[in-house]
Amino acid sequence: MKTPHPRRPQTAILLALLLGGATVCAQSSMTNGLVAYYPFNGDARNQMNSSQVGVVSGAVLAPDRFTNSNSAYFFDGSAQIAVPVPSVSPVSPLTISGWFKVGTIDHWYLAVWVRNTATASQDDLYVNGNHPSYVSAGTVGHLYQATGILSTKSYADGLWHQAVVRYDPSAQRRELYVDGALLGQSSATNPPPAAIQSLTLGNANIDGMAGNEGFVGWIDDVRIYDRSLSPQRIASLYWIESQQYPPVNSLTVEVATVRVNMFLEVGTTYQLESSANLVTWTAVGAPFLATNSVSSVEFDVAETGRFFRLQIQPGGPADTDQFVWIAPGTFVMGSPSDELDRSANEGPLTQVTLTKGFWISKHRSPRGSTSR
Repeated sequence: MKTPHPRRPQTAILLALLLGGATVCAQSSMTNGLVAYYPFNGDARNQMNSSQVGVVSGAVLAPDRFTNSNSAYFFDGSAQIAVPVPSVSPVSPLTISGWFKVGTIDHWYLAVWVRNTATASQDDLYVNGNHPSYVSAGTVGHLYQATGILSTKSYADGLWHQAVVRYDPSAQRRELYVDGALLGQSSATNPPPAAIQSLTLGNANIDGMAGNEGFVGWIDDVRIYDRSLSPQRIASLYWIESQQYPPVNSLTVEVATVRVNMFLEVGTTYQLESSANLVTWTAVGAPFLATNSVSSVEFDVAETGRFFRLQIQPGGPADTDQFVWIAPGTFVMGSPSDELDRSANEGPLTQVTLTKGFWISKHRSPRGSTSR
């Protein structure tokens, strides 16, 4: 997988949270059935089988669409790369994808790739050039056994584009996608005449066009699958390889209540605290002695905040129904000097801070009833 340029804007955290799982699944599924992958990172090696290396004739390494150096190949109109691929059955589904950027269209026919078989060679993806009979220079097409699919717009715009050709023998259909979108389809009543043997990038050998079928531009990230990728997978592949994920214009999530699951140690005293900012924490209810290992409670987020933590309290009395926990804090002890019926020993007003909490009986205790 190519690495985006460090200055390229990255997906927002929110979008990553929403799409992260789907993206991971998509990337994993993108390797299912992938029999050949040529990212051209410094050479023409098949990343799915390192022993398979394409034969480079005249093509030179160049920056890719993320400006990574030596990560794509430039073709000058006479160059080509013959990339080996594992054999794919003639009746098997097949998907071929790759990225291209058109340089100039001064040839009749600019072959991006040609699928070579034992009995046929005209199974290709191409860009129309300046042939006298062509009135749509720069359009992208796919041709197989004289049945073609052709775009209505020119892609000779100086930009990188992804092309995908999808073969589906079960539906007897061939489809052409550019930048994740379906451009057209054609019937394929006959399966490929022979198993795919190799793929020639950047050139072709078409009768009557010798020397005029070379591609001028850049090619990168060529993939070959022995399965027919679904339209959804093709769209996902484009999003992944382009790093352009579907935009999320706006999203608001409101949570009214939250369920807190607490995993406790029986016999331990806890204090549940909540916070809205992870800085200021407030006690939620009184300390409690755990009698079960798991406890679940629902709270109103507007009242408690959305963050929670458990604090272990010093060992408390076994009978918590008879005692109340006094939490740490600060208060003013004494009475104002102008208070009615104030005694002299009730002042002065003094601020007291309790650094530790303590248990105190809920009821008055007779003299001598307490031993600790």
